Amino acid sequence: MLSGGMATEILCSLHEALRIIQKEQNLSTSARKTAVGLAREIQTVLACSGFYVGFGFKATAHRLSIRYTAVFFAFATAIVWLAAAHGGIAWGLLWPALSFSLVAIAYAGVGMSVFGKKRDGKRTLWATIGLFPYLAVSWILWSIRRFISREPCCVQIVPGIWLGRRPYAYELPPQITTVIDMACEFTPAHGVTSGRDYISLPVLDTLVPDCESLVDILKHISIHSGEIYIHCAFGHGRSATLAAAILLDRKIVSTPEEALQLIRKKRPSVRLSNKQQMLLDFFYQITLSR
Repeated sequence: MLSGGMATEILCSLHEALRIIQKEQNLSTSARKTAVGLAREIQTVLACSGFYVGFGFKATAHRLSIRYTAVFFAFATAIVWLAAAHGGIAWGLLWPALSFSLVAIAYAGVGMSVFGKKRDGKRTLWATIGLFPYLAVSWILWSIRRFISREPCCVQIVPGIWLGRRPYAYELPPQITTVIDMACEFTPAHGVTSGRDYISLPVLDTLVPDCESLVDILKHISIHSGEIYIHCAFGHGRSATLAAAILLDRKIVSTPEEALQLIRKKRPSVRLSNKQQMLLDFFYQITLSR
């Protein structure tokens, strides 16, 4: 693993090399594009390496994960205690206890594999059964909040980029051609994926996708000409982080602060966790080196 300082120095050297390559008159257009593309790939890898040390991301991620792991294990332990105290039919509470324990394990480091969400948005049978009590509680709370909230399902941040909560098919703007789903706790509603490009990027609540996944998504949508709908559960954290990264990647804004100001003008309830803010700041450093 490179130190943050070492990675930064190499990134600066690569930035200077890119400047020279782009000005070099003796290179053919194809050779110049190849050299620039390779240099930028190396920049991304080095930036990720430096980020994990230089920006203190691992330490923050670790603290946040421990907090959520402790909360869900506490729920599971309390439920087991109730089952043991009352016995009989109360032993059925072991199912919810297992469900919350699995979520705790996901936050503890096992990650998204616990939720079994596949590329098409569907969930594996074993994950559905094991997590069903947690998923049911999440869906009930989501439905109540959706019902009482005055916030619109989605907003258009800039032309071509929409941000919102998990939508039903009838709530999607008709011009949407790509849906990016970041809600690990939900599968897409019926009809949402029909006739559209659907990208499943499941992320635990308050957390972020890994660096490589973020870069891959941005590369994928950079060649997309249609309109994009990005959502998590409510469109306040995970999806807002990705929307801000897209604004930076497309040079629509110059800084993470400008990106969030623009997003909050359209969706005032957007709030990023510390980890989400750090990822956005990290991605800003990558864009500076381009």
